[in-house]
Amino acid sequence: MNQAAIQRHSDAADIIDTLIIGAGFSGLAMAIRLQQRGKHNFLLLERADEVGGAWRDNSYPGIACDVSSHLYSYSFRLNPNWSQTFSPGPEILQYLKDTAREEDIYPHIRFRSEVSDMRWDEATHLWTVRAGEQVYKARVVTLAIGHLADWKLPNLPGIESFTGEILHSAAWKHDLILEGKRIGVVGSGASAIQIVPELAKIARQLVVFQRTPPWVMPRNNTPYTEGEKRLFRRDP
Repeated sequence: MNQAAIQRHSDAADIIDTLIIGAGFSGLAMAIRLQQRGKHNFLLLERADEVGGAWRDNSYPGIACDVSSHLYSYSFRLNPNWSQTFSPGPEILQYLKDTAREEDIYPHIRFRSEVSDMRWDEATHLWTVRAGEQVYKARVVTLAIGHLADWKLPNLPGIESFTGEILHSAAWKHDLILEGKRIGVVGSGASAIQIVPELAKIARQLVVFQRTPPWVMPRNNTPYTEGEKRLFRRDP
């Protein structure tokens, strides 16, 4: 499909074979697989201004992959150049951007397009999808929105009267100075396990409030040498 044909998707008269909502890991994988099978009449709607999903939205201190990076990659696009066993978030985000660019997915994406309504028409066997002022008609809609797209603060007693700064791991305030502060972390899940060691380096006092203790093991996050990267390229 040429660029002109892709652009015409903004016209409600066009019928899209596959409409994908979300341009994170799942949405990009769906788009790439369609393209590899010669199916080019697809469109991705992404409410943000870049691909990446959770890896775009989360930028808290210490964010990284919590499984081996070589297992946290597309099977059809292995990356021999991961810097370490558990690669940091920005490196994973760049991997997704590079994948979208090299697979020529960007022309199929409509950024700043948040879906507000979807309706199925039994008579025409088509979906009508509204995103902002645009209305799209599609034969198939794939939801690739993940389960980390919308965060919320917990309803803790007294939180409304707390006078200090409140942060959520999914909406980190990088301009906030935390050095020398007394910091409380609520929760001890995967994000906290990455955040707490970083905050411990700079906080005057750090307190973690947890409901259920998790199992925590030492993380052997070994950097890969150039020789190891060559081996991954030769024998993935």
